[in-house]
Amino acid sequence: MRNLPWKKIIMRTLWIMLGVAAMVFFVMAWREKDKKRIKEIQVQIAGEETQLFINERDIKEMLKAGGHIIGAEMSSLNLSAIEKKVAGNPWVKKAEIYYTNKQVLHVLIEERIPVARIFTPGGASFYLDSTGLRLPLSEKVVARVPMFTGFPSDRPVLSKPDSLLLKEVVTLGQFLNKDSLWGAQIAQVDITPQAIFELVPVIGDHIIALGKATDLEQKFLRLQTFYKQAWMQKGVRFYERIDIRYKDQVVAIKQGTAKAQIDSAKSALLIQGLMAQPALDAAAAADTMAAKAAATIASKPAAKPAPKVDPKPAPKVAAKVVDTVQQKAKPKPVINIDNKTKIAPLNNKAKKNSKTTKKTNN
Repeated sequence: MRNLPWKKIIMRTLWIMLGVAAMVFFVMAWREKDKKRIKEIQVQIAGEETQLFINERDIKEMLKAGGHIIGAEMSSLNLSAIEKKVAGNPWVKKAEIYYTNKQVLHVLIEERIPVARIFTPGGASFYLDSTGLRLPLSEKVVARVPMFTGFPSDRPVLSKPDSLLLKEVVTLGQFLNKDSLWGAQIAQVDITPQAIFELVPVIGDHIIALGKATDLEQKFLRLQTFYKQAWMQKGVRFYERIDIRYKDQVVAIKQGTAKAQIDSAKSALLIQGLMAQPALDAAAAADTMAAKAAATIASKPAAKPAPKVDPKPAPKVAAKVVDTVQQKAKPKPVINIDNKTKIAPLNNKAKKNSKTTKKTNN
């Protein structure tokens, strides 16, 4: 029989027993840990310290709403469900919850940071974060972010043009927030019905036509250059409108010029309207008369249709010839020998006999 290496067998057996004992100890420790109860809750919020729209107290109240946390067994906590509940707050971007051997429940919160505040024509107002998510107004603090007025819709689901406009608002808001100079100079951003941006500055009585939220660095660089050159010569209140939409140029309009152009255009339109008014009145009168005639015809009963007659060729009529007849003069009465009136005149033979008779009598 072959001699077995008893020493190696004994060492392997000891290592196996040690591993089993470690596993048993670990399971017992884990079970003992599960039986432990939460003694403390620690909340950590990652965000701007000067603008906390959600605080530790708000988080703890949300946790209490789902049941008592302090004193609950660790094994009884559904950490995944708690995370979903906390993340349901609109100001919470991300939530992570776990507990340690020291019986402490840790809650890590990443807060949403607004980049713009929106005002709609209907009177609604809300914040936007960097992802374009709408955030409600907070009673705790007012965010110092750019204000955008004239956003066309406050519906939960936006149309495609409004969604694209919302992305431009986020882009412009982030740019103004990152630049301390323009963030302090621009007081308000107006959105026109044509979906372009106009800036209202803090210093100066002018409007800045920005256009779309594209090439922002180049546009604001042109504006900064214009400020340095023009304001040194004319002052901050000399211009009424500054247009920075066009590449490599700035179009500035001095005070009063734009109003004069608008008044001239309005006057021209008014004159054209007055000249066109008589024609419009005549056309309206004609339309009124035509409408009345149509109404009268419509009110009368419809006439019976005439019976159909087969068309026959018309008979030919001979031309009638009219002779011209001269009217004879009215005969004069003649008194003869017998003192009798004769209407008809005497012929030549009668005249001779009459003459012969007269001579015989003489």
